[in-house]
Amino acid sequence: MSQDAKDLWDRIIQVARRELGEQTFRTWLEPCIPISVSRDVLIVAAPDQFAADWIENKFADTLTGCAPIALGQPC
Repeated sequence: MSQDAKDLWDRIIQVARRELGEQTFRTWLEPCIPISVSRDVLIVAAPDQFAADWIENKFADTLTGCAPIALGQPC
């Protein structure tokens, strides 16, 4: 895990936590681990494929929307 990825992910999920609520955050996003960042793409690992699919289907738009708020630029 790169420190840059961790810093970015921490900033994004703090905004997402307010948007999604505490229980949703703890269940789905807290277990995820930031892996790397390259240009405008942040790679995050989920605990398993089910969680990865669920997060992508349910929260991708929210996370994408939180990125500019948290980072000041799209990610």
